[in-house]
Amino acid sequence: MHDVDEKFLVKIKDCTFLVALDGNSVATTEIPSRAMHATYLACDQWVQRFKRRGYPQSIVCDHLGQPMTYEELQNALRTQSAPQKKV
Repeated sequence: MHDVDEKFLVKIKDCTFLVALDGNSVATTEIPSRAMHATYLACDQWVQRFKRRGYPQSIVCDHLGQPMTYEELQNALRTQSAPQKKV
């Protein structure tokens, strides 16, 4: 995936998305459009940190808040690698 594709979210727990983290506190929201949008790889790194810190339910989601399954990732990769049509 291209690093410019910042269309993924970090869901920390049920309907709670990451907005920001400053080292001491975590800002969250229940509204996906208010959440931090980042690349899949960046979100996956945040998810791994949250899992180590006691949030095993943390996952990477799409911009609608749906979990990114292996199949969804493959579809995103195919979409990104497809030739873009000029308008």
